[in-house]
Amino acid sequence: MNRILRKRTSQVLSGLLILVVMLGMAACEYSGDGVVKVEFGDSSLFNQEEPDDSVFTDTLRLAVFDTLWQRVFENYAYIESKEDIWQLAYDDYAEQVLTSLNVRDFRGLLMRMMGELEDENFGIADSTGEAFSAYDGEREVNWRIGAWETTVDVIDYVSVDGWGWARSDTVGYLYLKNLNPETFLAADFDAVMDSLAGMKAILCDVRSCGTPVTSMTEDVVDMAGTYLFGETVISRFITEPLPVLTSYTNEDTELDTITVEPRGEWQFTGPVVILMGEGTLNEGELFARAMSERADVHLIGDPTTGQVGVTRFYELSSVSEYAIPVVGFTNLLGARLQQLSLAPEFIIDWAPDSFNNRDNVLLDAFVWTDGFLSGEL
Repeated sequence: MNRILRKRTSQVLSGLLILVVMLGMAACEYSGDGVVKVEFGDSSLFNQEEPDDSVFTDTLRLAVFDTLWQRVFENYAYIESKEDIWQLAYDDYAEQVLTSLNVRDFRGLLMRMMGELEDENFGIADSTGEAFSAYDGEREVNWRIGAWETTVDVIDYVSVDGWGWARSDTVGYLYLKNLNPETFLAADFDAVMDSLAGMKAILCDVRSCGTPVTSMTEDVVDMAGTYLFGETVISRFITEPLPVLTSYTNEDTELDTITVEPRGEWQFTGPVVILMGEGTLNEGELFARAMSERADVHLIGDPTTGQVGVTRFYELSSVSEYAIPVVGFTNLLGARLQQLSLAPEFIIDWAPDSFNNRDNVLLDAFVWTDGFLSGEL
């Protein structure tokens, strides 16, 4: 840490000189929390009226580059294990700033630099709000939408705004894709739980739960760590308070234990099977990890890739933002979850042709659940 901070001293000084020059063309204001926000006006990096091949000043590019690097260094929740990587990224990309003359090239440079951290929650959002991840994990996902739709139709699947449910004999099925508490409403979920009350087990499918960059923001997550994505679901499966994870930030490094409280007139106490895979990330992986702290929960499918963080967006220009994962998570033993794969109890083998006409991974998950209930496993 001290070595990097010493190296940063000259960089910060040069950054200050750059900012002094910029004061003549940029308007500054305080955001209310002591952070100075710089607005670049007509020189916006991603101005909709500015084509990708437009050219802007070296001073502007250097200032944006340095500010982004420093914010990642100070705020990225998992920087401790990646300080050397991030310092090398500065050294490698700083010289390239002067050759990235247009918007397209400079945007690519910033994305490539953030990609060095191999965290899909880093990215840039354009003027439409669409976010692009700086790192492609090249995940092999164990499902296909068309094959899944064909398969769940057989069990009379009911869709409910980004998630859904069905019954297969004595096993209830929950497809959880969007656990955003702003749209995943407790009343809707409670109504579904009432219809599944007599099931012997519930299979939760989270293979596609979680989206890079945009999935977890400060707007919908309590930074103190008391509001976990999926809490609405988890609270119906426990009968007493359950500690599940801990969270922290670089500003508050003390681990804050996240405890979920039981909710509702009754709770489902039978076996829960969670079907997951490499497409399970962020809130999906947090849900799977939290649920696994409950007794009689079984993880099946593929290991996750360990992409977990709460993303905050910072202004890059008047029409664009960049994303930094600022809240980190650990398990109850204190192990940081970023890039820590969650392993299943039972791996379901699959190949691309497993999804030609039907979702064989899902069918195998039902077979495994039936075998577990019958005592064959």
